[in-house]
Amino acid sequence: NLFSVTTESNTYQAPYLVLATGSKAYPKTGSDGSGYLLSQMLGHTIIPPHPSLVQLEGAEKYAKDWNGVRADVTVSLYENHKKIKDKSLFEVIQKFVVNNFGSIISVGSIYNYLTKDKNVLVDRRTIKSYIEVLENAKIIYPCDLFDIKSKKVLDGEKKYYLADLSIYYALNTDNRINYGPVLENVLFSYLKSRNYSLSVGKIGNLECDFIARRGVDEYFYIQVAKNIDDEKTEEREYKPFYEIKEMYPRYLFTSDMIFQKNIDGIHNVNIVDFIYNKEDLK
Repeated sequence: NLFSVTTESNTYQAPYLVLATGSKAYPKTGSDGSGYLLSQMLGHTIIPPHPSLVQLEGAEKYAKDWNGVRADVTVSLYENHKKIKDKSLFEVIQKFVVNNFGSIISVGSIYNYLTKDKNVLVDRRTIKSYIEVLENAKIIYPCDLFDIKSKKVLDGEKKYYLADLSIYYALNTDNRINYGPVLENVLFSYLKSRNYSLSVGKIGNLECDFIARRGVDEYFYIQVAKNIDDEKTEEREYKPFYEIKEMYPRYLFTSDMIFQKNIDGIHNVNIVDFIYNKEDLK
């Protein structure tokens, strides 16, 4: 009862399969309709697709003259009606943040990367401004670091998660999956959609992937891992829970089949089932 996908380098098996091929809208980018054929081969009934246009609404009257037009264009970036002057610098900063999603970064770490690795002279205020552009454009979402002992948000460093993981793959030719940050990103997006506030928990040198809050009385500690099939990984994922003194509910999300759902009061949950069934933390 598993799907099996074989590539040049490996074979992957999973109980669920997502076909992310695009439609038939733009063959130049790979959206050539092959997804319909693959779906049909797997037993799905395909409703014949028809071309359509997606409406863009705006106050400008000249937009009507563009109705139905498709063309290769140059796009300029603006923030609060001010054009971003250094597009190449913006793209470097954007790629750095996107490529390090799920990792702790700061304006300082980006500054060091640009000045030391890229030999680029840049003002820290420019870096901060460009990160805010990415946030305002809903390309990335910030996740604060929260010190569990002092109960304070730590200034400077944050993690950033992507509004859509395809943003990462659009900017990179290496399509190999780093399951740690990818699964964190998936759970982050899902819990945000369920109105949870999220932060990263810090307790000494240890890190709790997420602290989830909702309302005045819902508070949860969360770890995320692809699997815990060896003792070293299991110890690493459970250790932060044992260091936290508060007795709020604890969750470990993995992509494994779950055989023991509760260990020392820690809920072991399959992340796919949790999201598919539209569950909440309890």
